[in-house]
Amino acid sequence: MRSVLEFFTSSVRRQLLSSFGVILVLFIVFAVFGYLQLQRIQNYSDDISPASNQIAHEHDFALNLSRLEILIERYLTTSGSEQARNNIIIALGEMNTSLQQLREIDGGADPVLVGQLEQRFNQLEREINQLLEFNLQILTPGELSEFSVGIYAQVAATRDIYEQTLDQTLQSLDDVDDNQQNFITTLVMLFIGLGIVSFALILVFPMLIARRITTPLSIITDTAERLSAGDLSAKVPEFRRKDEVSRLALAINQMSSRLNEMIVSLEARVAARTRDMEVAAQVSEQISSILDVDQLLLQVTELVKANFNLYHAHIYLKDETGDQLELAAGAGEAGRLMKTRGHRISASTERSLVARAARDNNPVIVDNVAKETGFLPNPMLPLTLSEAAFPLAVGERVLGVLDVQSEIEARFDRDLLSVLSTLSGQIAVTLDNARLFSSVERASRRERTLGVIVEAMQQATNMDELLQVAARELGRALRVPHTAIMLQLPHEQPVPTTAFEPPTVDLQAVADRG
Repeated sequence: MRSVLEFFTSSVRRQLLSSFGVILVLFIVFAVFGYLQLQRIQNYSDDISPASNQIAHEHDFALNLSRLEILIERYLTTSGSEQARNNIIIALGEMNTSLQQLREIDGGADPVLVGQLEQRFNQLEREINQLLEFNLQILTPGELSEFSVGIYAQVAATRDIYEQTLDQTLQSLDDVDDNQQNFITTLVMLFIGLGIVSFALILVFPMLIARRITTPLSIITDTAERLSAGDLSAKVPEFRRKDEVSRLALAINQMSSRLNEMIVSLEARVAARTRDMEVAAQVSEQISSILDVDQLLLQVTELVKANFNLYHAHIYLKDETGDQLELAAGAGEAGRLMKTRGHRISASTERSLVARAARDNNPVIVDNVAKETGFLPNPMLPLTLSEAAFPLAVGERVLGVLDVQSEIEARFDRDLLSVLSTLSGQIAVTLDNARLFSSVERASRRERTLGVIVEAMQQATNMDELLQVAARELGRALRVPHTAIMLQLPHEQPVPTTAFEPPTVDLQAVADRG
């Protein structure tokens, strides 16, 4: 068992050489054994073959003839059963086949005897067919007996001719037997000559086969080593053969081509990812210094649309109640028109990717909007085929949604989604910082305005001057032509301190506006 396992796990060359060695030994054994058996093959020579075949066909014919007699008797006794009828037809067909094979044998029986046998059988077949056509149940016993006697007579006549043919065939075999000794001698000499030639071929053939296999295997091995070293241009030359070696070479070439394609594809993906990351970095860098919220959002939509080659991009912001998503900025003419019209989306609507992204605080991506029931079409953007909505969130606090659309189906692959998701986070932080800056700026302006008013009031020398200064500075701060301060005295009607009649002014409100 161990030797068998070593044989099947050895190299191809070793297997071939071992196989041919075994074949050589077996051939020598068979040659010696064949020579010893040559004296016993007289009955199997080529000269006896036609007569042997003829005897076989004649024997088949005789068996079918005897079977036919039995079937006819069964057919008559069963009053013409369908099974017996079918068996008779089959037997007649087989006898016809035997006769045809007898006619086709070259150097067989006497054609005259074969013709007589065929003629007698045809007559027998006609009478049997007539019998099969009759309804036995309506025939009288006399008619049935007449048919039976005629058919059996034809069977007997057919058998007589068959026996004559068989005697003639046996006589031919006796004549051939006299020539067998000379044939055996000639066959022995021929067998020895073939053995010598075969022996010479066996010595040369294994080496040729081994060279035919090992040479291309060596080439394939060298190519595989080059591939493993990183040389993906290495190819195995084409072998015009249809064997395992050729299939192995083809498989290695296909593997090399696929590796090349995979590397090119990976390089393209890496380049695209790098480009997207660079674009995202450029966008982040360009918007990081913008502190005006409206300018920031408009710049973001234009940059995202242009740099990522998208159909459209716009940004929605939550209103103070958080129930509505108002369009804050949009790229191009479509974005400008929608903002002018005060376009907004209810945060609770189900048929909106933007609302869903804001509610769930998760990106929503649709590769084909025609198949998305939750897609809300926009008549101003009729070419949209794919869409992605990214929440602008700082932690769990959602500020708004970045919505991007493309006229290409499945435009937002995994790499682009990752870049846009990261960019959305940066936009959210920048937006939050801009809002914080605006709040700080308003507080600073308020403090400066209050400081100016207080400083001017401190320079007044009496109440009337104080009120006059306050009214004047408030007018300057509010940029209005008329300002009045109403004083509420205890148990009296308000008395204006100036000749003007404007409404009451809240100092805190003035500071907030300033």
